[in-house]
Amino acid sequence: MIKFFDVEQNTEDWEALRLGKFTASTFNDLFMKPDTIGYKKAIARVVYERITGKPYGFGYTNSRMEAGHELENYAREHYEMITFNEVKPGGFFQYNEFVGCSPDGRVEKNGGVEFKSRDPHIYFEYLDSGKLPNVNKWQVYGQLFCTGFDWIDYMPYCHPNLKTLIIRVEPDNKIFEEIKLKLDESIEIVQKMIQKYSNQ
Repeated sequence: MIKFFDVEQNTEDWEALRLGKFTASTFNDLFMKPDTIGYKKAIARVVYERITGKPYGFGYTNSRMEAGHELENYAREHYEMITFNEVKPGGFFQYNEFVGCSPDGRVEKNGGVEFKSRDPHIYFEYLDSGKLPNVNKWQVYGQLFCTGFDWIDYMPYCHPNLKTLIIRVEPDNKIFEEIKLKLDESIEIVQKMIQKYSNQ
């Protein structure tokens, strides 16, 4: 059963809820090949956190990440202005003890939003395509899967003088089945690795 926690993101309380869970932001990594660094890191992080009870890498930031967060705040304001939708804090949604997600925001009538700051050359490609980029496919559908939202507005952002792109993404049961199978497989791998590597 999905549980919602109204916590501020990037705080200790929020991090505690995410601890030892696969979150939608890492779903793309789970769909990589098992011998890739991205896949190995996604699995290993959950194993590490469940064994140690400590978050791995929490608090790390750099200038590019900080700039991205700032641009996403501008994106939120821009979205509210052009859609007349109030964006409420995303909090944390727990799908089960191993899985959850933190959307960028909640919109009334059971909707959500996901903002992405993008460099101009990438943003122009998004404008030309008008489709949800593959790089964010599993994250956005993963959020729909974990939250039960009726839709998510995906909005990349670069500058207010550029054309606005909002892509409404709705639930897809076929994709949900792929996500569920991948999560079940990943959880089983984690449980076996915990038994193998735990010193307790």
